[in-house]
Amino acid sequence: MPPAPSGPPNASVPPGAGGAPPRPSRRKLPWILGGLCALLAFLLAVAVAIGAVWFFVLRESPQDVAETYLEVWNGQDCETLEEITTERFRGESYTCEAWQQSIQEQSDYSFEHEIGETEVDGDRASVEVYETITYEGTTDEAVYTVDMVRQDGDWLLDGTTMIQEPDAF
Repeated sequence: MPPAPSGPPNASVPPGAGGAPPRPSRRKLPWILGGLCALLAFLLAVAVAIGAVWFFVLRESPQDVAETYLEVWNGQDCETLEEITTERFRGESYTCEAWQQSIQEQSDYSFEHEIGETEVDGDRASVEVYETITYEGTTDEAVYTVDMVRQDGDWLLDGTTMIQEPDAF
């Protein structure tokens, strides 16, 4: 008869060979890497969503800049005028004082504006502006385009083109 094994019971039996089932390995590295990948994917999705909101909603359109220009004109705001126009638009002899003086010379006139169609072609855009002018009880209309260029992602006024001049003035 073979000798009886000495030592604790099942000491010579390898794990899973007839005794209790082996304990599953609980390595943490796959879980950590999986969690980091999920976090990175989530952060990327958030960044894309924020970029899309900025690109499609918050960024100024040519119409926004045209409306700002009309407000700047009425408020005689030189600082904003310089921010939304090119040097070509202002001209070489531009000074804030001279620009404000030209507006003051038209103070007897009343202007109302309506933004019309906008055409965008790459880094160029034109916005139609319908203008109603009133002077000493006489009203007339003009139509012109505000021509813009995109520089460093911003739309800037670069010129105007008269389409229909007022007849009465």
